[in-house]
Amino acid sequence: MQHFASQCNLWTLLCCLLFQFLYTLLSFPATTTKMQPQPQSRALETKEQLRRPRDHGQAKTTAYEKVELLHRLLVQQQLQQLEQRRLLRLALARRRLEYELSN
Repeated sequence: MQHFASQCNLWTLLCCLLFQFLYTLLSFPATTTKMQPQPQSRALETKEQLRRPRDHGQAKTTAYEKVELLHRLLVQQQLQQLEQRRLLRLALARRRLEYELSN
């Protein structure tokens, strides 16, 4: 039982660290180095600037979807662990009852 509890704590810690890492990635905007624009490429630069917010928004949306999926998986895993504990307690109670009835 102690081994099972330590595994739960390890998975919980790993998930918390993963969420902190993803939060850090989403909190700080991506920094990119940019060369000085040349006069003949101003039209291309304007098109890039128009596209960039949508790309950044799409990346943020994808990142949020990943975090949401990870959260759902974590909740599902925790529910499975609760169910396992409930079944263990039920089996233990049955054994105690059988032992008491046999004596």
